Amino acid sequence: MGDDGRRFMIERLDHFFLPPECPEVMFKLSVTWSSLAIGPGMTGMADVMAASFRVERGWTGAE
Repeated sequence: MGDDGRRFMIERLDHFFLPPECPEVMFKLSVTWSSLAIGPGMTGMADVMAASFRVERGWTGAE
């Protein structure tokens, strides 16, 4: 529920990846939005984000 007590709907699109660089690992990209009016645009944006997803071995996130 929202802050004012009304219910609202959330949409989400999940993309799952098995990148050739790391075939033993599955990655998941989730895109979530709360306005139904922008659903088709967000779906397209999520597809573009998923297509640009890159994986590099050895990256730890600590750099």
